[in-house]
Amino acid sequence: MSRGPNTLAVGAINDNNTPANFTLSGDFMGFQKPEVSAVGTDIDLPQANMNVNGTSFSAPLVASTIAALTRFNANLPFQPARQKALAVAGATNPVTNGARNGFGSLNADSYFFNPNSTSRNHSVGGARRVGWNAFDALDGNINGIYRIPLQISAASGSPVRVALSVMRNPADIWARRNTSFPMNANFDANVFDHNGAYIGGMYDIEDSTEILEFNSNGSGVYRIEIERKSGSTTAEYELGVAATWGF
Repeated sequence: MSRGPNTLAVGAINDNNTPANFTLSGDFMGFQKPEVSAVGTDIDLPQANMNVNGTSFSAPLVASTIAALTRFNANLPFQPARQKALAVAGATNPVTNGARNGFGSLNADSYFFNPNSTSRNHSVGGARRVGWNAFDALDGNINGIYRIPLQISAASGSPVRVALSVMRNPADIWARRNTSFPMNANFDANVFDHNGAYIGGMYDIEDSTEILEFNSNGSGVYRIEIERKSGSTTAEYELGVAATWGF
């Protein structure tokens, strides 16, 4: 299993969105894994005359979906935190049966109104790996809050999921690998609608990936305000946010 905070772990489910019995889940290095799930049972390989199972089939489904999305969204290539946030934002199919198995299973329909067109129902934002002070200044205000605008083109009342992904310089993670909290950072995020009204927040103190689900207040530019609550001001972080709607 991909256990680190900078990775995306993928669990396996069957066609009924029930976790496969071989999929691990739980707290690894202080982070809940997996984050998303995809079908990984009863995979037919006609040329080999085989029927196989494994997360080795689930993970490529998620990776190839995000890779395909880079064709439609110029804000995704070479932005792993955004890609991870988008994978989580689009995992809107509920996973049943007990233990935590991520934020849901992959729902490719969450990303597009029409999979054969460039009309999409997702958006991403964030910044690549820089120190917190540089992040803070990206929105033009040095006040301890990094504001990220997200265009959410959802009709009023439509379901929306916003995901936040935080990554840290791998060298820092490795240096702290034997500690209880290798990320050594806590970021909170508050979401505001296109009229500036507060919707809700994400306040998990340890997880490097968080979500917020709500019903849209109408189409427009929403605002994600990210605040560093604890951690190093000099360490390099990468922040990604993504939203899907109409799922």
